[in-house]
Parts: sequence; C-alpha cells; structure tokens
Amino acid sequence: MYENKELEFKFKKPSSKDEYLAALYEEISVNEKSNISASTLKTYVYEILERQKKEDRKRKKESEQKDFNLSWSLGILAFIALLLIFNGSRENHDFNWLQQNSFTIKIWGILLATLYIGVSIEKFSIFRNLWKFGFTKLVASIAVSGLVVFSTGKAAGSINSVFGVDASAFPFTLTFTSSLFFFHYVLPFLALVGIVAILFAFNAIGYIKSKFSDGRSYELPPVHSFVFPILATILLVVFWGWSKNDLSEEALPSKIYKLAHMLDFNSKNQCANVRGGVPVVYLGPSQSTVLADVKVTNVEDLKSFFEREIDVPHKFYRLSCELPEYQSK
Repeated sequence: MYENKELEFKFKKPSSKDEYLAALYEEISVNEKSNISASTLKTYVYEILERQKKEDRKRKKESEQKDFNLSWSLGILAFIALLLIFNGSRENHDFNWLQQNSFTIKIWGILLATLYIGVSIEKFSIFRNLWKFGFTKLVASIAVSGLVVFSTGKAAGSINSVFGVDASAFPFTLTFTSSLFFFHYVLPFLALVGIVAILFAFNAIGYIKSKFSDGRSYELPPVHSFVFPILATILLVVFWGWSKNDLSEEALPSKIYKLAHMLDFNSKNQCANVRGGVPVVYLGPSQSTVLADVKVTNVEDLKSFFEREIDVPHKFYRLSCELPEYQSK
C-alpha cells in the first residue's frame, strides 16, 4: 500500500509545473533499484526541457507575428502618406473636390508621414532602452516643459507687438502662436531624423549590393529602409520650407493677425457706439472696453492661412463699449 501510494506518477503523466516537481521528488525518493517505475529522472528532465522549448518557440512566434503586423501597419501608413502628399502637391486634378482640398490633403499626408517617422525611430533599440530609465523621462519632461513656457512667453510678446494689448485678450491665438514658436525651436532637432534616414539608406544599399553578390543575408527586402529615407527627405524639405517662408519670423506678424481674426475677434459686436460688422476683441474682465479693427479680414481655409499674404494694420482702436438700451417694444 505504501509503495502504490508513493508511486503516484507511475501511470500518470504530469501536466503542470507542480506535478513535474512532485514526480521528480517521487523519482528521487523511491529506491530506483526496485525498477518499479518505468519513467526515470532523465525522462522527466527531458520532458521539462521539451515543454520549455515549446513555450520559447510559441513566444518567439508571437513576437515575430507582432513585429510582422507592426511592419505591415507602418507600410500601409507610409503608402497612404505618400499618396496624400503626392495628390496634395499636384497643381491640376481631374476631380474638383481634390482641387479644392489639395492643401488639406497634403497636410494630412505630412501628419501621417510624421507619425510614421516617429514610430519608426521609436522602434530603434537605443531609444527603447534609454526610455526605460526614469531619469531619461525626467530630463525630457523638464526640457519640453521649459521649451513650452519659453515659447508661450515669446508668443505673448509677439501678440503684444502686433495689437498693442496684453496677450491674455487673445487666448486661442496665444495657444496656436506658442505652437508655432515651439515648432521653430524644435526644428534643429530634426537633424536626428536625417541621421536615422542615412542609417536606413545604408541598409538599403547593403540589400542592393547583396543582390549582385553570392552572399545573400536578407530573407525579405527591407522595404522600410527604402521608404523611410524618402518620407524623411519630404518632411525635412517641407518643414525647412515652412520655417524659412510661410512660418518665418518675418511672416509671423501676418500669421498672428490672421489667427486672431479666425479665433478671437468677434465680428458681431453688441456695442452701440461701434459700427456693426466691425471685428472687436473684448478687453478686461468686465469687457467694457474693446479693441476694434476697422479692416475686415476673412481667412477662408487652411491654404489661405499659410500662403495668402495680408498687410497687418498699423493702428487699432481701443474704445469703451456702450451697450444698447433695452427696448420692450
């Protein structure tokens, strides 16, 4: 009875880690000279190793499938970005809708291309490893926060130089102008994108060379090594053109003026002493004073904001807002 009780796994195969440990203990404890057990210690160790290899193969397959899905997703994203940028950059279109929205389509293509570039760079092991450390996140957070505060201060000063009033009267304009300054200060760091693009280009050149030699070390074509440099070059050219032309410091007052008319000026004022249709901005917490601009400026779409040139008036009018008397009849 004792022997049968001890040999629990004589005819039963272990199915869990605990049962494998119990079977090992049973095999060691029982006198092997009796030759009762058909399974030996070596058998259980072998089965444990086989199970571990199977788990490793499963995890490896899942990791490869995850990388494959990510690669396909990035490929689709890059294809859509290139398609939008190409169609948005064309002068003549067969469809009227594409012609009217070409600039917006181009902007969406640039945004998707930026997303592709960012995710591709984040995949690099050096960036993943550095980002694991809390000190790296702390330094990055302090740097970004400081740059945001500095950009906001510069934006407030620029708004004040255009309108001659405190920037708090233009909250939405202040937010977007801060983003423009942030873009200017971050732009030099885009050189990192150029360096990564060169690394991708070297890998693409290596693949091309392997096609003309006997040693072929590539299982599949490195598609992203060809796509990344193309999209990176497009982004660098577009962003550099914006910083030097459409969003330069010389063009910034015009952009601030157009942003204010789009976001903060109110063309339907309720002041009895101000002509109807004159855009105004209410000043102060009591809103008893307004800043009026006799020049009516309309910004129809995103393209006109970027490319249309507008002369900024040299004079704005600060007036007391007299509310109309209430009439019951």
